[in-house]
Formats: sequence, structure tokens, C-alpha cells
Amino acid sequence: MTRYVPRHKFGFPLRAIVAGSVAVVLAVAVLVLPVTAQAHTVLRSTNPAADGKLTTLPATITLTFNSKVRTEPGAIKVFDNDGKRLDDGTTRLTTGDTTAIQRLRPGVSGLIAVGWRVVSADGHTVTGSFTFTVGAAPADTASVQKSAKDRLSNATRTDRTAVIVGGVGRFIALLGLLVATGGALFAASIAHGWRPRLLGASLSGTAFGLMLTYLSDTAITRGSSFGGAFRLHALVVESSNPYGRAAIITCSMCLLAAIVAPMLRSAQPGTVPSKLARTTVTFVFCTLAATTSLAGHAVVTSPVAIRLPLDMLHVLAASAWLGGLIQLGYLAASWTGGTTDTGAGTTSLAAAAAVVEPIRLDWVQRFSNVAFGCVVVLLATGVYATITEVGMSWHALTTTRYGHIVLAKLLLYAGTIPLAMLNRSTLVPGLRARPKDASSLLRQYVYREASLLIVIVGLTAWLIGSDPHA
Repeated sequence: MTRYVPRHKFGFPLRAIVAGSVAVVLAVAVLVLPVTAQAHTVLRSTNPAADGKLTTLPATITLTFNSKVRTEPGAIKVFDNDGKRLDDGTTRLTTGDTTAIQRLRPGVSGLIAVGWRVVSADGHTVTGSFTFTVGAAPADTASVQKSAKDRLSNATRTDRTAVIVGGVGRFIALLGLLVATGGALFAASIAHGWRPRLLGASLSGTAFGLMLTYLSDTAITRGSSFGGAFRLHALVVESSNPYGRAAIITCSMCLLAAIVAPMLRSAQPGTVPSKLARTTVTFVFCTLAATTSLAGHAVVTSPVAIRLPLDMLHVLAASAWLGGLIQLGYLAASWTGGTTDTGAGTTSLAAAAAVVEPIRLDWVQRFSNVAFGCVVVLLATGVYATITEVGMSWHALTTTRYGHIVLAKLLLYAGTIPLAMLNRSTLVPGLRARPKDASSLLRQYVYREASLLIVIVGLTAWLIGSDPHA
């Protein structure tokens, strides 16, 4: 039996096209991402120290982090006993952007409260607070401390609406991207002659979801309400933050993907698009999927040279699996009665039995093999990501919300392996043995796996916005 290896006009296999698209995004990553990386941004030290006692108020407050950070106006807020601001709202970064310095107004004593908010190298917002005392402690210490705690809570809070909108946006963007990329790959590399459905809607959904996440991240990094994200200056500043920059790049690729997608439908009905057209579409959509890795945990988890490409491969595998399943759903819907529809019209049952059905069974068989490979890749890359982000600590996996989400995701992936093996060995024989039930059998297969994958996409969207230490 000859193994099917999709190739383009010049004879290069599909894996070379995928590798090329990943290489392009990696080259972009080298230009826009930090050269060095730490696992996660944490505050190393403060000057003055937390809970320290000083005789006079220092001219500045210094925060030192373990990796590069970015600051927005008002990143460090300092309050006196009466709740008056002692900072000037301008924070200066030094020592390779790992140290934040805030100037203070002199001549104040009592309990000093400090609240801070910075953007880490992976795009997540990190907040914290501490207090110290200058001179004699306030007479009503308990009351002053409570007031300071309330002020710090307000200074470091994150708008709940922004968090919810961001989570919804990430889910929509990720789901749309996976469906669009997988649908294009299905038509370009597995089912030659199939006209993919939902590409335009999926790309539009991706762009809409990215817009929501852009606005959400703008509000979160500034510490403002969601409405505050609509200010022009805030939107411009967000473009220089990791998530904002990645969203712009991915949106740009969505536009390019929308331009090249019609190449899969440009051929005459009943014919296959050219190899050059299929290659172009494959390259563009693989590059689109890879851009999702330009912000988040993968860009700051060492070794980045391994972690980042594997994260891109993880997204591509998820795309090929989920997006292909959606196309199979449309294939099943048209594989009914006495007619069959490939997107170019209908044929008689005799013609379908003689021509279309064998082709479609071949498509299903190819996809079943690809889906099984995707499951293995997803599980392997997911385990590696877990090890690099939270280590081999069972305690970290079982005592943090982040660990719980990771475990749930890995267990779902592991559970799909026997399902994928069963489908691989029984689906096509079942379709051949029960041609009248082919449509319902295929729909059941699609519904089972697609439902599971959509849950995993939801967990992934949750992980993207989560702190591994939380």
C-alpha cells in the first residue's frame, strides 16, 4: 500500500510547508520577543522592604523583578495615612527593565502603603502590595491598616467585566482560529476537491475574539474599568504590550488568510485546485495558527528554543483535528439520501457509489490517521509544557487552580487516545459495511470528538489567562 504524502508543485511534502510556516513565525518571534526568559515574573525585592521601619521617607521606592517588565502610567501607587498619593504617577525602569523606580513626595511620616501593577514578558499582568512605616507608628494602628488595605485593594484590583470579556474573547478567537486553520488544511491536504465551509465565518470570529481580548487586556494592564479601554491613547499603548502586539499580528494573518482562502474554491466544479494554490493556503493558515504562540507562557518558559516551536506544533495539531472534524460534519450532512454534494452540485446515487463514495471514504480514512497523530502530538506537547511550566511537582498540580486546569486538559487528551484508536480501526469499515447509515455514523463520530475538543478549547482559553502560581 502506498502511503499518502501531500506534496506541492515542486515536490516538497506537507511537513516541509508546515515547518516553513513555523520557521517564519519563529523568525518574527526572535525580533519581537525578549532574548532571555524566566519561567514567570515574580517580585524579588523591594526597597524599602515590606513591613520595614524607617526614620525618614526615602526619595524613591524600588521594585526588583526576576525578569523584564513593562509599566503603564500609575504602575506604582503610594499612599500616606490619609490616603493622599505620594507618587507622581511616572515609573522609571532600569537594569534591563527588571527594576522599577518610583519617585516620592518628601516630608511624610506614618504608615505608607504601596500598590503596584506591571506587565510581564509573557503579557500577563502581575500585581502586588506592601506597607512600611516612617517614623512613629500611627496612634490608631488597626484603623489605619484597614484603610491602607482597602486603598491597596482598589489600587491593584482588576475589573471583573474586563476579565470576563477577555475570557470570552480568547475562547471565540481560539475556536475560530482552530476551525479555520483545520478546515483549510482538510481541503488543501486531505480532501482534494472538497470546498471548505465556515472559513470566512471562522476568520471573522477569530478577529472579533481578538478585538475583545485586546480591549480586555488594555483595561487589565492599566488597572482601569473595561470602558477605560476605549481611550485612543490606551489602545495605542496596548499595541506595544505582548498580548496586544500578538493580537495585531494574528489579525493581520487573518486578513491574509481571508484573501488566499478563495484559492481553494477557484477551480471549476468537480476539479481539484492547483498544487500551488493548495500549498499557498496551507502555508498561510499554518502561519496564522503559529502566531498564537507569540504571547503567553511559551515565550517565557525556558528553554524557549524548544518550548515555543512545540507550542506552535500543539496549536497546529489542535487545528488539524478540530477543524477537520467540522468539515467532516458538513461532509456527513451532504452524504445522504440518493444524492451527494461536494460543494459543486449533486450527482445521482449511482454516480455517488461509483465516484464520490470511494473518494469520501479515502478522505475519512486519511483524516482518521491524521487525527490519531494529532492526539499523540497534543498529549506529548501538553505534558512537556506542563513539566516546563510547573515542574514535576504533584503538589503544584493538585493545589493550584492552574494545576487543576492542566490536569483536566491532560486527562481529556489521554481519554481521546483510545477513542481515536477505535475510530481509526472501525470507522471506515463501518461506513463500508453500512452505506445507508454512513451519514449518521459519521455524524456520531464528529459529535463525540468535536464536543470533547470544544471543552478542551475552553480549558485552554482559561489557561492562557491564568497565573501558573494561582
